[in-house]
Amino acid sequence: MDAVRIMDAFIGRPGVFLPRVILVDSKGNHLGTTNRTWLPTFEKSRKAELLDYELTGTDMALTNPPEQEEELENAYRGSRLFRFSPDDPQG
Repeated sequence: MDAVRIMDAFIGRPGVFLPRVILVDSKGNHLGTTNRTWLPTFEKSRKAELLDYELTGTDMALTNPPEQEEELENAYRGSRLFRFSPDDPQG
């Protein structure tokens, strides 16, 4: 690969630059990953749980916050994060 040869010359020693390529089929399904034995997969609901955010009705994260400012503010005030915030009137 030309990129590896170029980066080896740039870095000054071989074997440092090891690009990872994620191989997918025509439908976007993960087939494999180079220079890595596995690629973690999480469904959207698992990501939401890990990151502590709610999904919309279509199991998607919120994509346009300014349009839902009031909804976001209410969700924030009801979250566990608000309890540790200086904005919390109960301290």
